[in-house]
Amino acid sequence: MKGFTRVLMHFILIGSSFLFNGCSSKDSTQLPEATLSKLVSDKVQQFMDAEWLDCQEKLMKRANQLADSLLIYKARDINRVSIPRHQTLHKPQSPVLIPLPDTTPVAPLWKKEE
Repeated sequence: MKGFTRVLMHFILIGSSFLFNGCSSKDSTQLPEATLSKLVSDKVQQFMDAEWLDCQEKLMKRANQLADSLLIYKARDINRVSIPRHQTLHKPQSPVLIPLPDTTPVAPLWKKEE
């Protein structure tokens, strides 16, 4: 048991020394201020470029919709203006009916009995 405890103690000491040496080294784990700021500015620039492209794409889609709708409106308007409608014919008023005198002799159908 004495040997096992001694090996375990050495393992813990060596492991902790690697752990503390790895965390305390400034050159290997921490980035210099200039490198860090360059990485941040690159990320910000990538984000801004992506947002700009997205905004430009949305704007172009909206502009295409407006242009298409204006073209359709103009085409319909041109069709309305360029094809003249035929004029409806003027209907004359109906003539005044003049009753004619009854001049045709007609034989009576029944004889009058008096």
